[in-house]
Amino acid sequence: MSAGVWLTAIWICVLVFPGIPTGGQAGGFEGVITVNETSEGAVTTQRFYFKGEKLRLDDGENGFTVWDARHQGGFYADPEDKSYTVMSSSERNLPDVKSAFEQLTVTKTGKSEKIGGHACEVYLATDTSDGSTSEFCLAKGLSNAALYAMIGGGPGGAGFPAWVHELTKDGGFPLRTVDRDKHGKEESRSEATQIESKRLDESVFAPPVGFKRIEAR
Repeated sequence: MSAGVWLTAIWICVLVFPGIPTGGQAGGFEGVITVNETSEGAVTTQRFYFKGEKLRLDDGENGFTVWDARHQGGFYADPEDKSYTVMSSSERNLPDVKSAFEQLTVTKTGKSEKIGGHACEVYLATDTSDGSTSEFCLAKGLSNAALYAMIGGGPGGAGFPAWVHELTKDGGFPLRTVDRDKHGKEESRSEATQIESKRLDESVFAPPVGFKRIEAR
């Protein structure tokens, strides 16, 4: 598994448990971040909607996921069959976070950039099992707890290395990520193309009217 994949899994899951210290309140940003991901010549657009402890992620394939970190639950809406599937943190398919820590190293490069008008610091993650890398530029104050709870895991807060807290504190969000294989060949990249700070109506995070409710199994 590439460094980029592991890094994404860790980013999303680390705040699902209140016992994991994050060094700051990650709930100040309200608005929309649009991210374009390019892989094998195909471009996918994702949109992250943040409000309080809620997150909506439009995955670029018409469906969208909503997660509420406070209530540890959410749903996936599927426009194709006009349904939404509700779920809780105990019903998610979880990455093996502990294994990820064992094979992933993250270092701060000392470089900084500005993307979409926001300053970000460059980090390099390396997967020691296959030599793949992920370079990402981290901005602060642009996410919330729900982002990390989307596929929340069960590490319980123990044994988290210092770099995990560094990445997630103060609402860390990667404005650009470039994944490369062990030979340095670029495999994929994602970059924030628009960052909008604005008020969002609660209806953005509600199931669409008329959609059938399905319980996750």
